[in-house]
Amino acid sequence: MIRRLLLTTVLLLAGAGVMPAAVRWSEVNRQPAEWYASAEARAVAESILLYQTDSGGWPKNRDMTAPPDAAFLAETKFDHRAPTIDNDATFTQIRFLARVLASTGEARYRAAAERGLDYLLAAQYPNGGWPQYFPLIKGYYTHITFNDDAMIDVMELLRDVASARAPWDWVDASRRTRADDAVRRGLDCILRCQIVVNGEKTVWCAQHDEVTFAPAPARKYEMISLSGYESVGIVRFLMGIDHPLPEVVAAVQAAVKWFEKSKLTGIRIDQPAAPDLPHGHDRVVVADPQAPPLWARFYEIGRNRPIFSGRDSIIHYALAEIEGERRGGYRWYVTEPAKLLEQDYPRWQKMHVTVASAKPEPIGEGKMAVVAAHGSGQYTSLQEAISAAPMRTGKDDPRWIISVKPGTYHERIYVQRERGNISVVGEDAATTIIAFDLHAGFPGPDGKPVGTFRTPTVQIDGDGMIWENITFANTAGQPGPRPDGPAVAQALALRADGDRLQFRHCRFLGWQDTILVNRGRHYFVDCYIEGHVDFIFGAATAFFDRCHIHCLKDGYITAASTPEGTAYGLVFADCKITGADGVKTYLGRPWRDFAKTIFVRTEMSEVVRPEGWHNWNKPIAEQKSFYAEFGSTGRGASSGTRVAWAKPITAADAAELTPAKALAGSDGWNPDQP
Repeated sequence: MIRRLLLTTVLLLAGAGVMPAAVRWSEVNRQPAEWYASAEARAVAESILLYQTDSGGWPKNRDMTAPPDAAFLAETKFDHRAPTIDNDATFTQIRFLARVLASTGEARYRAAAERGLDYLLAAQYPNGGWPQYFPLIKGYYTHITFNDDAMIDVMELLRDVASARAPWDWVDASRRTRADDAVRRGLDCILRCQIVVNGEKTVWCAQHDEVTFAPAPARKYEMISLSGYESVGIVRFLMGIDHPLPEVVAAVQAAVKWFEKSKLTGIRIDQPAAPDLPHGHDRVVVADPQAPPLWARFYEIGRNRPIFSGRDSIIHYALAEIEGERRGGYRWYVTEPAKLLEQDYPRWQKMHVTVASAKPEPIGEGKMAVVAAHGSGQYTSLQEAISAAPMRTGKDDPRWIISVKPGTYHERIYVQRERGNISVVGEDAATTIIAFDLHAGFPGPDGKPVGTFRTPTVQIDGDGMIWENITFANTAGQPGPRPDGPAVAQALALRADGDRLQFRHCRFLGWQDTILVNRGRHYFVDCYIEGHVDFIFGAATAFFDRCHIHCLKDGYITAASTPEGTAYGLVFADCKITGADGVKTYLGRPWRDFAKTIFVRTEMSEVVRPEGWHNWNKPIAEQKSFYAEFGSTGRGASSGTRVAWAKPITAADAAELTPAKALAGSDGWNPDQP
């Protein structure tokens, strides 16, 4: 199964003095970023290549910081060299190779990582689950395996791959699409495997039948059960979904309820020395009223009692009743659910405070829904009203109107791609406010910062939406009177990913990164936008018409990332720029090298710096970017002092720069036409 020339290669490496790495195998994916370009990291990568099997996967239980030796190659035990996802195999190697690839650009590492990804994609069952071994090995190994988080770790890897973020930006579009599809099918499998007892969802078994999804046993002492350990990893994965559907929310809430119900209090586990036992110690349950809660590894389905079993496969209800070898050789009680309940779940609730636990019902055949915070409409939540809107993806589908009454709606809004041609209309932007306070440094369910892209108060994936008379606010970092509150991190008020989006008479309140125009074409007219650093940024083509831009502190108004070859990036026409007393700001800086930003006929107060533009310390961007202005007025309109690399435009160019031209695209969209 290992390639036939492996032994020769190993001997050559040994003769060349290749030594095991100083880093431990369990720590190879936890090193500083610069380490992955080191000779030591490359040596580990070379060793990993030698272990890769013909199928593309890797075997388990092997320290791969050193090349395989002759004893390993001579081993014939079936699982010793068989490729698997068990015990951190395969996905660990792929993650490591991706990091070294990002640091070295070595093509062989990319090829090996691609083969590993292809292995994981091929190993998935059509129903979304993964077996422990692939190619399949008879026995319990064919079951869908959540054991020791194997399937969850694979899905987390593929979710990262599908995102295309570093260090996965080298993955081709086809594999990213396949990875995304695999995660979707895996999620469906997870939801179908959740065990229902007396009509209530609970948690999961460590293994499930690959055909029926029913809980299944594994080794002789691993019985059919509700898992107090593997279920934690599953719930954390579900909580890591950016925009969970109601059925995902329901699965998380049901599992958390079960963990609360199943905690064991008043006991602790001691591990006294026992030289006569195989492991040199015993495990004993001791009464202790002050002990923190514990959970059993296995609970009996139906009675919800902790169960224990030895190699005779007989179920017992007390740890002391099984043989000493199994008492001391297995982790029968766990503590992981405590962090899930005390930290992870509250963080998740914070991020998804307004997500309903059941699918909202459409309100009928009418064309309008009414949202009122105090209960006078069909909905008190704007998210519920949007989720109940018809699925409309066509440009010419009838428009659905949601009327929003005055009030502050403290919720996060997500408009999925399948819901288009919706108008959200408030009465007055000053009194109709959508506000939330999630920032990039906020710890997600996994304890890691959620990052900028996951912070928006409103995220729009659907096409053809129109928002009128609405305030979008992200209040993170602004505990005191504006604008004196300290900023904690990037915090989006709006993330726009749909196409043909319009914002009319709206306000956008934030600090750093207020508006992300990420993809598509967007039209902002008669809007008020405030912020501090890069508070209008992204890769979309966005036209800001007669908008008021207000700078709260020294910084940069724009940070475009316009893709190469795109005709227009960020365009500001007939706008006004103001700022707090003493503020000095740049008009923009290039987030990506081909950034495009134009200001025409804009009234600029003294807050605009004389040089106008900043190169973000990237001299190459001075040649590749396109920054221009025409007809600026006011004390900040100092054309004679602008940076030399700003581009000139003529009066004729400026006159032709209309929303209809900049936003036309291939379909001729004109936001001023019905």
